[in-house]
Amino acid sequence: MITTVLNDNGQAPRFLAAVRYRRPSATAAAVNIGALVAEVVTGSGLLSSGGVVGDDFQVWFAAGAASVDGVLDDLLGRTSSFGEWERGTFVGELAEDRASAVPTEEPSAFRMFVAVDVPTESLGDVDYWYAAEHTEWLLRTPTWRRVSRYTSVDVRATWSRLAVHELTSNDVMADPVVIASTVTPLRSALAQNEWFLREGRPALPILN
Repeated sequence: MITTVLNDNGQAPRFLAAVRYRRPSATAAAVNIGALVAEVVTGSGLLSSGGVVGDDFQVWFAAGAASVDGVLDDLLGRTSSFGEWERGTFVGELAEDRASAVPTEEPSAFRMFVAVDVPTESLGDVDYWYAAEHTEWLLRTPTWRRVSRYTSVDVRATWSRLAVHELTSNDVMADPVVIASTVTPLRSALAQNEWFLREGRPALPILN
């Protein structure tokens, strides 16, 4: 059971990457992508989550170093026939890592990757929102097990901020506490910006 996003030496990863397959040619293609991901990352020391998001299939990888590049190249080479894909990368420092104190016997089964390319002038607002209220709100519910938040240290990264959420269920957004967290004045102000909701917030099954 994976209880937090850690690499094999017990440290939070600095390098994360995402691959989004646009509209796989058939449902079987999405199933094959998931199977190939599990096969490719076995023994690699990488953590991965992936699943169908709308018409697309998304896969996220986490590692302690950029060695994930070789694994991604292998995966993309073996899945090129499944259609159009795009790749994003993130190198960051851990800014916050908090686990829920609410007891539960349910293991973490999903990860939600919230990746946002925040404009420079709004970075302080996003960081303050998470630190001041958002993480605390989410961890009040037993289905939300951990929040790990990263700040980018590479100007070439696709996103400037990334939060990795560990969940016991993929329907967490229906929880009344979570719904309440989305209508606070701080969050409502951020949601007025197009960049804030651009990437969506899918909950993806933990693959390994």
